Amino acid sequence: MGRNQAWVAFKTRQPLESLKTIGLVPTGRTAAEDYSDVEFPAWGTMLPSGWYFVQLYAGDEEPEAELLRRVSEHVPVVTRGAFETAMISTAARYADGRQVWSIRHEGWKDVKHLKATGKLPECYATIRKARRKEQRLAHYDAIFQIPHDVIEVLTGFDDDRITDYADDLLATEGDVQVSEADIQAFLAHCSSVPRQFLPRSSSANDRMPAAIGVYEGTQGHPPARVTERAWSGVMQAQNGAPSQLGETLLQRVEVLDGDLTHFVQRFVNARHGWVDLSQGERGPRVGVNHASGVEESTFCYVFDVPARRLDVFATHREAAGERFTSIAFDSLGTPTPSSFPPSP
Repeated sequence: MGRNQAWVAFKTRQPLESLKTIGLVPTGRTAAEDYSDVEFPAWGTMLPSGWYFVQLYAGDEEPEAELLRRVSEHVPVVTRGAFETAMISTAARYADGRQVWSIRHEGWKDVKHLKATGKLPECYATIRKARRKEQRLAHYDAIFQIPHDVIEVLTGFDDDRITDYADDLLATEGDVQVSEADIQAFLAHCSSVPRQFLPRSSSANDRMPAAIGVYEGTQGHPPARVTERAWSGVMQAQNGAPSQLGETLLQRVEVLDGDLTHFVQRFVNARHGWVDLSQGERGPRVGVNHASGVEESTFCYVFDVPARRLDVFATHREAAGERFTSIAFDSLGTPTPSSFPPSP
């Protein structure tokens, strides 16, 4: 008898609220510790790609679609299922409160069966072509691997190596006693996965205002410095480091399914802008033509919508406004590269 296993993943380094929405809580224990008191254990791990994967209780299917849509209003979500007793293999993505795409193979019906709907990721066509070619010569179910391959490309998660993904012991909410110390230890662990970036003169608790803007005019090459190309935007009050605001911006683009025009309208040009992404208060205008604001920021995040690119500039007191990275977005909003470089 084969394995029957489902996974759900959230693109966030602070997955507590997402876990609670699907009825799970961290226990403060690792997967290696005793869990005999947990009736329906689940396991979680934070990947370097920024996705938090949850391996659900053995035999469980992925959470109900309504719960996943609710979570995806705040962070991107993917699911993965491998039910080998019936040779069913699935993958799906949710963003902005809706299902973006789904892939389903039911090998018990036909080894060639494959159903895919929605706005599929760019890697899907290549993977499908390769696995179908493999299937023509194979005496096994190669199509079963298509959902697996898509999720691995998008997130770095390989469910054929499930023993490598079991850092955190999770439990059904209310099943075990969980202290505030357990919660804080869990959040600290999630944040400790590499990809942290802060200017050397600051700490995570400092007030770090940053600017978020959009270039004026047509698309262009990434400028070397923040003042070399006209742009305008809005200030936000704190937590402006790439490891904080930067991560949030990448999440917001993915939640909006890569629609950069919508992103700019909603977060930069809207009548009611935002300060820290949790309030509706509008920050002051800032940009090359608003010089009083640039020097007050620690970082500037400027979008080139036609080029589908985000340029990030260091403007804190140890920098000189230089661009230290650019992030490109594919048609679904997946960022490349997926991480920020260390301080220049």
